[in-house]
Amino acid sequence: MSASTTWALVDVHYDLDTVPTLPGTPIDAYTYQTQYLLGALTINAAWTFHSRWTAEVGLPIRFLQATSGWVNGQGDPAGTGDLNDAQRIGLGEASLAVRTRLLSSKSFLIDARLGAWLPTTRSFESPFAQSVEKAERHQIFGNGTIDPMGSLAMYYLAAPWRATASGWARVPLVANDHGQVGSTLLGLNVSVDRQLHSPTLRAMVGLGSQLAFPAAWPGPRAPTDARTTLVGRIAIYWLPSDTWQWNFGVDLPWIIQSVEGTF
Repeated sequence: MSASTTWALVDVHYDLDTVPTLPGTPIDAYTYQTQYLLGALTINAAWTFHSRWTAEVGLPIRFLQATSGWVNGQGDPAGTGDLNDAQRIGLGEASLAVRTRLLSSKSFLIDARLGAWLPTTRSFESPFAQSVEKAERHQIFGNGTIDPMGSLAMYYLAAPWRATASGWARVPLVANDHGQVGSTLLGLNVSVDRQLHSPTLRAMVGLGSQLAFPAAWPGPRAPTDARTTLVGRIAIYWLPSDTWQWNFGVDLPWIIQSVEGTF
């Protein structure tokens, strides 16, 4: 068994181009600010029931801190009241998969993984919804459906270097109980890591890409748009013993194709 934690901060600001209700107010006088702090603690378990086959299960506990509203040039809330603020905490969706070793040689390894994301969570209302009827559901805790997923990973070993290339997919097939169908996600990742001066330390750099197809939403809200994202990645691995591994990394995404501010 193992545990991992990840944290992400999404911070978006955009200016209000015109203020028609306030004559004489300069353009760009107000900025709309949206910020999400996302956290997850995931418990993982693996069982190797054959020399080439391993069963894996993961269950995350997720946290969301959301803030949104208009601010003036001094960064103070514009209008009446403070910025909207809300918190959500709950189970994320579990993952269940089987991994198999397709090829094993002195310098090459190829692994395949096939499984599904399971709806162990519930969809949450938007923290900023004016009413239940207008509420949109956050997908941060999961789509609320059984979503098939799979991946293929290749490793090239040439001490002290290691190169990794992988492709993965998540394909929602049905709608949840709110009539929503999550985005189909496709991704590619490449990375290289190297042992540093100490045998317990390794450094890694990598690049990933992700294509998110439109998700389907019922009612007046239009479906989300497709999105293409590149992710730069760096990390340090610390391996103090055969049974412990710590890694500390940073991902930096660049959204290179999106429509209408979707992120």
